[in-house]
This record gives sequence, C-alpha cells and structure tokens, in this order.
Amino acid sequence: MYLIMRQSSVILVLLLLAVGAGTVSAKDCGGGIVCECGDTVVGDWTLTKDMVCPEGHGLIIGADDIVIDGNGYAIDGVAQGTCDGFGIARSGIYNKAYDGITIRNLEIRNFCNGIYLRYDDETGDKVERITIENCEIHHNGADTGDDNGVHGIKAIGVFESTIRNNKVHDNKGKGDSCESGGNGIFVMGISGYGAWDNLITGNEIYNNAKGGFFTKMMCRDTTVSHNEVYGNGQGGIILRCKKSEAHTIVENNVYENYGSGIWVGGPDNIIRANTVTGNRDGGPFSGLGEGETEYGGVKGTVGGNGWGIKICREAHNTEVIENTACGNDYVDIEVCEGITGTAGSENTCGTTGNFNDDGNSGCTYRCSSSGDAGDGGGDGGDGDITTTEDSDNIKESYTMTIPDVDGFVEQEIDPGDLLELKIPVTMISFESLRAAMDVVVRVESLHDTSTGVDVPAPDLVYQNFNLDVPIPDDDIEDLTIRFRVENWWMEENGIDSMNISLYWWDEDDPGWKRTPTTPASYDETYASYESSTQGFSHYAIAGVGGAKAATSTPAATAYTQTQTQSPTQSQLQPQSHPQSQSQSLPQSQSPDQAPVSGRDAGTTFRTAPQDAEGAMVSGNAAEGNGEDDAEAVMAHHFIAAYSLIGLLAFAYALNTFR
Repeated sequence: MYLIMRQSSVILVLLLLAVGAGTVSAKDCGGGIVCECGDTVVGDWTLTKDMVCPEGHGLIIGADDIVIDGNGYAIDGVAQGTCDGFGIARSGIYNKAYDGITIRNLEIRNFCNGIYLRYDDETGDKVERITIENCEIHHNGADTGDDNGVHGIKAIGVFESTIRNNKVHDNKGKGDSCESGGNGIFVMGISGYGAWDNLITGNEIYNNAKGGFFTKMMCRDTTVSHNEVYGNGQGGIILRCKKSEAHTIVENNVYENYGSGIWVGGPDNIIRANTVTGNRDGGPFSGLGEGETEYGGVKGTVGGNGWGIKICREAHNTEVIENTACGNDYVDIEVCEGITGTAGSENTCGTTGNFNDDGNSGCTYRCSSSGDAGDGGGDGGDGDITTTEDSDNIKESYTMTIPDVDGFVEQEIDPGDLLELKIPVTMISFESLRAAMDVVVRVESLHDTSTGVDVPAPDLVYQNFNLDVPIPDDDIEDLTIRFRVENWWMEENGIDSMNISLYWWDEDDPGWKRTPTTPASYDETYASYESSTQGFSHYAIAGVGGAKAATSTPAATAYTQTQTQSPTQSQLQPQSHPQSQSQSLPQSQSPDQAPVSGRDAGTTFRTAPQDAEGAMVSGNAAEGNGEDDAEAVMAHHFIAAYSLIGLLAFAYALNTFR
C-alpha cells in the first residue's frame, strides 16, 4: 500500500512539472529581470532579441518613469487575431494611465494596436509625459469582422507627450465612425479633459487604411510639424472634431493621400508653411458626424474629394499662411460656407473655394508645373492640372484661374498671351453647380490629333486643342467656348468662313461630335466663333473647302441643342473683308437689322443657312429653288443691267465732249 501511494505521488509531481513546463506565468519584469511576452514592465528594460508573442499583449506598462529600449529589435504579434469592437484589443505595448514612459528604437508589428496609451476610465487618471521615438509601427490592425477601433498608435486622454521620428505605416482598421480603426496615429480626448499639449513631429506616416494623423474630441494646443504624410486611404492630417482647437500644423509634407491632405474641423488653428500636393479623389471617407453629409455623400460613403487644405465644420478663425497647395484633384484650398475669420496670406495654390489671401483673389502665388510658386497674381504660365497629353504633342499651354461669382464662370484670355502663345481659344464661360470657388482651366494647343483620342477629327483640321478643369462634367452647364481662325488659312485652303465647325471628343460614346457654332466677329486677321458643348475634353477646329471638300471624311455625329435658337443667336456670314477694325453684331440686333453699308463701313453680315445636322452651309448648297431665291437672282440681274447701261452712257459722254 505504501508503495502504491509513493508511486502515485511521484506521478502527480511529474504531471505538475510537465504542465508548468508548458505555461509561462506573466510576471513583473525590467530593472534586471528579463521581460517576456505578456509581462508587466516595472523597471527600465532593453531588448536583447526579438520577442514573438502569438497571444495577448506584447508588454504591459506597470510603473511610472520607465524606459523600454527596443535596441533595434521587434515585438511581433505573429497574427493580429480578433480585433473586433472598441475594447482593449491586444497591443504590442499597452499602457493604462502610467506617466513618464519612453518607448524607443523598437519595431512593433502584427498586433491589433501597435501602441495603446489610455487614461484610467475608473479613476479618471490621465496619461502624461509619454515619449515614443525612433520606432517603426506597422502592419497592425485588421479590416475584417465587425467595426473596430484599432490603430498604429492609439492615444486616449494623453497630455504633454511627444511622438517623434517614427515610421508608422500599413496599419488597418474597419468602420465608418470617428473612432473607427485604421489611422496611423489616433489621438482622442476624454470627457471633461480632452487631450492637450502634445507634439507630433518628424514622423513618416504612410499607407495607413484611414488617416495619417487623426484627432477626435477636445484635442487642443498640439503641434504637428515636419512630418511626411502620404499614401493614406482617407486623408493626411485630419483634425476632425469641431473641438479640435489651437493646433499648429507647420512645415509638413502631405501628398498623394486619398481624401484631404489637411482637414480642419475646429477653431483657432494655424496652418503654416505646409506643402500639400497631389491628394486624390476616392476611398470611403469615414468620420462624419451622425447624419452629416458632404457634397451629396452620406455618412461613411463620401469619397473624400481630393482637397488640399479644407476648413470646415466649426473651424472659425483659422490662419492659413505660406502654404503650397497644388495639383490636388478637387480644390487646393477650400473654406466651407458659414466659416468666419479665416485669414490667409502668402499662399501658393491653383484652385480655391471661398478662400482668398489678403488683397488677392485666390492665393498670392500661382502653382507652376513643378508645384513651386509662380508669379504673384495674374493669369498665365504653367498650371497645376495634371495633363494626360503626350508632352511631345503639346505646342503651347496656358492655365488661368477664373473667379466664380454666384456659380457663373467667365474669363477672356489676355490678348498679349494670345499673340505670344498662338492658342485658338479666346474666351470660356460656363455655369458651375459646385459651391462657389475659383476654377483653374488649362488650355493646350497641340501639334497633331490628341493622343487621348482614337481617330483624327473630320474635315480639314485647323487646330487641335485640349481643355481641362478639375470639375466633373455633370457639375457644368451651358459651356461656351469662343475661338478664332486665321483668315489666311481659310483663303489658302479654299474654305468659306461659314464652313468652320468645332468638334469635341465624347468620352462616354467615343467619337467626334460637331457642336453648334456661331460667328462672333471678323477682322482683317481673324474670324471669331462661339460654340456650345457638353463638357471639357479634346477638341478640333475644322473646315470644309477646296480639295478637302471633295474627299472629306463623313461628318461626325452632330451635337443636338435642346433649345431652339433665338433670332439673336443666328449665324452671320461676312460678305467682304473689312478695311477697318473688328465689328460684332449687337446681340439685340436681328439679322434683318445687320449693318449694310459701303466698303468703308467694314463687315456686312447675313443669316447663314444650316444643313440637317446644324452645320453652316454656303455656296451652291445654300441656294434654293424657292420664289425668294428667284427674286434675288432677278434683282441681281437688274442691278447688273443698270450698271452696264450706266457705263455705256458714261463712255458716250466722254467721247462726245472730247
């Protein structure tokens, strides 16, 4: 019996040892005690190798004023696991309300949160004096399952802390609320306290699913400076909350994010000396307040139009100083309606919405093709619209900013620029359905057919050109283009001035479409025309005449007007070359009232007939067999007969008096 009991005791001891060998109990560590996965750090600790932690947190902070030095090593969560919800998801480093913590020289990957700093929701204790520096925090979070609140660095109720010189990238998340996951660095205040006096500087924040840097709920007195923020899925630097106050956003390089480069929703912020370029449309922009919409989008579905700098919600008294915002898909600098106290000075941009620098319309300086400052004020020069045309095919380009007054946009091109650049377009006007903003228009005069179309335009082409604006065609109505054609070209090619048409390339139904074209004026050098078209695209000015008329390409599909032309829109054909300055038919004057005078009176106009497609016709094609034509021919013969009689009488008188 004794032997049996002794053997049983030995077996029990062996089993306990076996179980203990497979389980490592979490412990306090640091200060000379080796830290392992799931331990609570209560003293300084420097890693000597990578830590691989497939379950739970990597390390848990358990005391104030300690340093965790990664020494170039990593804490690897292996697989994020379940990151659903907004609770305490597994984190590479987790700190609840301990102050004076430094985390440096450490790589953290494959957790739900990279680093999670949070206040104590039971005692209300804040988190203060945290430093995170020289770390790489990446590939944390998850975009599957339910909504979540996981981020690269998640900081709630944090004060007087510094996040500097880190790489924070490729972190994921899911959801459409302000707290939803996927930001590189996420800072959130707490009720009654907020999150104040923090510094975010020198970080490289890129390719995160949501924003690069994102704030919510009473964050204030924070400096965001010298960061490089790019490639993020739903914005670069986002002060989303309407109580995100008194931030200084200075000297950041924010580019090629989807959505806004810099978005400010709260008051009394300073945005200074940032470079904000190439931010793009697209991606489900989350973070709108409950029930809010933006440009027709609903919560969680707004693509985040490619704004450069956007000032909205309650962002009153914002200073916008010395920024360069160029080449953004939508608008470079925009202030929402109802926002007051915005002060701008010495900015460089291409497009604005409800924003002007002091003493300027729009920005003080214009964007150049390189994104640097151009000349102060004025029009012309290279612009910030990205061209799709092959550079070898661009003869000349011209970019102008057109002021938007109550939705109507109109601009004539400076005559000096027309002479210098020899571009055919002289005026553009249209109705903008977007909120009031200045609009950049780029005109490209081409050597040959645009590389963006499949076939050349019909007829004999005088000039191919492109027009582009950063506004969708659906938001444009009543687009009118005025252009001009040199008289010598029409004479050399045997083209009647009434046989000039403007063709535009229809992207939706690929092919050239002829637009209604009306003569506007005529002088000794140019014939000018106006044409109505459906949108900005590739264009060709062409005519039929001479040798080309016999071998002309079949006519393109005609663009049909939805309204009947009024008499004041009748097409007018010049009957003789003027000997004096250009004349235009007054809009209030009908064709029957067109000026008819001698050779010193300049141009005489008559109504031009149209073919079935709305194109102007001339010559024999314009003559009919009706009674009016017969009477006109008879009158012509009578005039010729009386002229001959007069000449014979004059000759007889000379011979008689001689």
